[in-house]
Amino acid sequence: MKDNYFLFPFLYLSTFLISIKASNAQTFSSNILSKEGVYSNTTILQDYDGDGDLDIIATEKDPDQLIWIENEPNRQFSKRIIISSGVTWPSDLDAADLDKDGDTDYLVSSGSRSTGYTGELAWFQRQSDESYTKHIITSAKDFDRAVIADLNKDGNVDIIAIGFDQDLVQAFMNDGSLSFTPKTIYDMGRKGQIDQVAVEDIDADGDMDIAFGNGIDEGKLYINDGNAGFTLGAELFAWNDLSASAGHGDMEIVDLNNDGTKDIITFTGAGTGGLYFLDGSNAYNQTVIDREVVDTGGDLVIADFDHNGLVDIVRQHWTKGFISILYQTAPLQFSKEYLELNWDSEQDESQMSVGDLDNDGDLDLVVPDGRTIDRDISWFENINGKLYRHYLYSKLIGARTPKLADFDKDGDLDIFLTVTENAGPSPEDEVVVFENINGANFINWRLHDNIDYPADLEIADIDGDGDMDAFVTARDAGNLLWLRNDGTKGSWIANTIEENADAPMGIAAADIDKDGDVDVALCSSDDAKVYWYSNNGSGTFTRSTVDANLSSPTEIEISDLNNDGISDFVVISTQAANAVTTYINNGNNGFTRQVIYTVKPARDLETGDWDMDGDQDITISVFTEVLSTTDPADIVLLENNGTGSFTSTVLISEGEKINAIDLSDMDMDGDPDIIMSNEKVGVSNLKLLTVGINTNGEIGQLVPTSVLESGTVYGIEAGNVDGDENLEIVYADFNRDDLVLINVELLLGLPKAERRFQTQVHLYPNPSTHSVTIKSASTQVKLRHYTIFDVTGKIVSRGRLTEKGNINLHNFSAQTYFILIETNKGAVTKKLLKQ
Repeated sequence: MKDNYFLFPFLYLSTFLISIKASNAQTFSSNILSKEGVYSNTTILQDYDGDGDLDIIATEKDPDQLIWIENEPNRQFSKRIIISSGVTWPSDLDAADLDKDGDTDYLVSSGSRSTGYTGELAWFQRQSDESYTKHIITSAKDFDRAVIADLNKDGNVDIIAIGFDQDLVQAFMNDGSLSFTPKTIYDMGRKGQIDQVAVEDIDADGDMDIAFGNGIDEGKLYINDGNAGFTLGAELFAWNDLSASAGHGDMEIVDLNNDGTKDIITFTGAGTGGLYFLDGSNAYNQTVIDREVVDTGGDLVIADFDHNGLVDIVRQHWTKGFISILYQTAPLQFSKEYLELNWDSEQDESQMSVGDLDNDGDLDLVVPDGRTIDRDISWFENINGKLYRHYLYSKLIGARTPKLADFDKDGDLDIFLTVTENAGPSPEDEVVVFENINGANFINWRLHDNIDYPADLEIADIDGDGDMDAFVTARDAGNLLWLRNDGTKGSWIANTIEENADAPMGIAAADIDKDGDVDVALCSSDDAKVYWYSNNGSGTFTRSTVDANLSSPTEIEISDLNNDGISDFVVISTQAANAVTTYINNGNNGFTRQVIYTVKPARDLETGDWDMDGDQDITISVFTEVLSTTDPADIVLLENNGTGSFTSTVLISEGEKINAIDLSDMDMDGDPDIIMSNEKVGVSNLKLLTVGINTNGEIGQLVPTSVLESGTVYGIEAGNVDGDENLEIVYADFNRDDLVLINVELLLGLPKAERRFQTQVHLYPNPSTHSVTIKSASTQVKLRHYTIFDVTGKIVSRGRLTEKGNINLHNFSAQTYFILIETNKGAVTKKLLKQ
């Protein structure tokens, strides 16, 4: 994968640095890209700051407060607290100008943390200084849901509220002077409760009517006489005609089938449940729309997401744990797609909201998770009628493997990540990508959420269509998958390459058979096998066995170990007896196996020209349960003699608790340095992340790049993420559930004489469409060779520079490239944009 990096080590530089020696001064800064989750079950959309876009207002529990999630131009959605006191265990949130002073106030329904009626219904009056004054409407009862509407047409908005263990549907009438008077709409007359309420002018007479129910036997529609006097309009049956079983999960009043009459959409709690359409043009006769197993529903939002003139339905299924969208393709004809397969609300539902969050003319969806575990608040962005997920706030439990690649073809590096939550009733085993906005800000896209423990990840153009796809292993399912990039930024389609592996772990991708497409190699850990899969170029792969009996293989690299131009394999194992094994490719799908290291079990593996002698060396990390007192080793170099034979040397001896490693030229002096992650507390020379500076083939300096002492890191990558002259480090902290970007500055410098010649090499036109010309402005600087890389580090072209200096770009795809230009004075790297 990385065998070309250190032949031309200046890949990601926009200006070239040569022969730099690291100083003792260095700085670093860390940016946690994954935002900590928010325990919320309710959101509403509102332009809180008056800047012309919709923000998110959400309840939060633990701590109890109201928060404003600001919609910012850089799409970072910063969280701010707007009400931090007086909120107790909020369960519902509504917004309206309750005091008619021209600004928005908030109504909060609250429940009790424990048994007993200690909840309340309260509103928070916004003041001119942006503070809020609390007014309690009623207390000592738990309130689950409230709706705001002007029931008596006096110009003041009133409140209809229901709650746990309350047998009343009650209105609180606003007299316009900050006082609310209770009014009973319906009394069940026995112990019980109403679960759902909806308010709308269902009979088109200009006043607001009320539908409510408990999902068993109390589904009813009450008609308003215009002065907040209500009479029974209809009983609302769902499951059957024996009991009024509407009103479980949620109720919405809307003209669903475009016949000009408003209908009722509701779940039922009777029988096996289901989502029902109650036809307003036919005495609210029931028709089941959707049902899966025992289906007592959750929240509903209804809107035209795909712009076909018919409203669609987003629904929750809290018992089975999914969120789906029912696209209405014709009146009462639906096509279902799943938005979330591992949703698990602890409050039976979480109240979603709809609005044009990105001001692009279509409707987006915001979903709070309602859970104490992941604590997600997600924005499902609408792109051409389809909804794609961003985690605005989420605890990415089990953040495991990051990879850098330009997935959106905008010329910068984005960050892919596997998330391996493997516990709880609904684990979120996902692949996400953090889109690079400007080098410092990122927004993530959820690519797939149903991979049973995604362990390893490789990014490559698998189908040859010019964009990046992903290979990923599903460890617990035994699968090797190809996630196909279809040109959108989310919901990539999974294609199964292998479904009979046993705990597949490490993978590596390269053109193994030299037929012009990307193949993949795999470690099948629990059945002691190593495979590679030939890409047939048509979306299919042919498996070949490299080794049918290698105990506990975990990681693999593809590299030309004997300099014959053919891809060989290196595999590491957690068993010391075959800790490092090489497989030399004979070019005819045959491999010669050689175990080259048996001293310590290996944890991670990198290949690269460590000693800069022109061949590929192997570097491994060592992780043992008990530190060896006689022969400790943390980082071991297996030095290549040029023919595929190796000699081992211990580079670092500290605590034998090194997990992930990466080779990258961090000090830009032309040789690879090593980034390592430490899991042992109290090792004086190693932090969680440390860079070992390569000095003539030895570790000359240890540079800490973290203030943390230790952690569990399974993946590290380095690349020029922000477009400056330094490489950044990205890693995933498995235990802390963080994705972290580290900006490292080693405070390096060039002598003026070495800097001067770089300005004398010119590349034009840039951007370019057909060809580019490289010229020297000085007779002292002679141009020799060029090498062109794409942003992933792959060499796409190389050659000798002619006197004219022309390079034909006709067959190059439109993206950013880096051109390494060799001169008699040194090398220069230039960035080129091909249009």
